[in-house]
Amino acid sequence: MVKSEPKMWKTQLLIAILYIPSVFQISNIFTQDVPESVAKSMILEYFPSYDLSELTVTACKSVWDFTVLFCTVHIVGASIPIAFGIVMLRNRIIAKLNDSGHATSEHSKRLQLQLLRALTFQACIPVFYLWGGLCFMIQQWNFINNALPQYVMFCCFILVPILNPMSSFIFITPYRNFFMSRLKKTSTVTSTKASTILTSETN
Repeated sequence: MVKSEPKMWKTQLLIAILYIPSVFQISNIFTQDVPESVAKSMILEYFPSYDLSELTVTACKSVWDFTVLFCTVHIVGASIPIAFGIVMLRNRIIAKLNDSGHATSEHSKRLQLQLLRALTFQACIPVFYLWGGLCFMIQQWNFINNALPQYVMFCCFILVPILNPMSSFIFITPYRNFFMSRLKKTSTVTSTKASTILTSETN
């Protein structure tokens, strides 16, 4: 709204720089090699009642290992400044939109506010990584030694890829209209079949 659009090469360079920690994390995860027998013995040490005979498991030897520590800090620590930055920028952009000195049409304002809502929603999604990382640290430091942190940790990580596409269906009008039309069509077909079955049984 105030500054001109950045050049394409600057945007591509910024994206490449931001992806460096993620690429480094993936390469570290692929090089993490703990034998399955060692992983099972580590798990059975804390959870002797578990039956791991027909399961494939993996583990990390120590939370202070560089690979594990970097992944945890990257996943947990990155979500906080991103969410905070999006919220702060959101408030400033809304203030600019409401400023009568800027000649912006109502249609443009609605589109920009819609984009802000989508960005805010997506910025809050990585907070689930924060809770999952905290549950991981709780288990590693033996604050709580039961299955609850394990389930919470995996539930938090599983929710992220579910919530990400939901933001498109909620905030992007063409996607939302397509999704609602398909949902209504499916509902109509289901109710028609149910009515046909009920009529046949009555006759």
